[in-house]
Amino acid sequence: KELEVYQDLFKLHPDPLIALGIGPYLGPAGYGPFAMLLASCKDGYESCQMGIRYQAMGYMYGEVSFELAPEHSSFRIDPAMLPEDVREFIVYRDMAGCVKLMRDIYLMNGVEFIISEVHMTAKPKKQDLDKFSSAFGCTVKFGMPS
Repeated sequence: KELEVYQDLFKLHPDPLIALGIGPYLGPAGYGPFAMLLASCKDGYESCQMGIRYQAMGYMYGEVSFELAPEHSSFRIDPAMLPEDVREFIVYRDMAGCVKLMRDIYLMNGVEFIISEVHMTAKPKKQDLDKFSSAFGCTVKFGMPS
């Protein structure tokens, strides 16, 4: 049903980039028990681990993974097979929502969440490039393998 709502929305406003503006409004309260689980963790790393373990509660269309490294850790979203007309919209919504949720959870733990770079497989129009950098607050590289 949710996909049908998005498809109807898309008929009215066929721009997948509107999803980047939705992400900042997806606060922890909207995630219910999932957000309570993440907020009760001892630190941001444990929150990431629990978020991945129980990601089915997070309303995403796809799988997430996290790789911890000394300098730069990696958070990956692999989207599910989605209807073509709303695929980009859903991917952008999930990315923006994850970033917002992770920033909020880290903030609850008193830690700043910094994104150094975002890699995307998409190749958006040149006039839209700044919208991605603004949404994620960092450099965004397009046409990447993952």
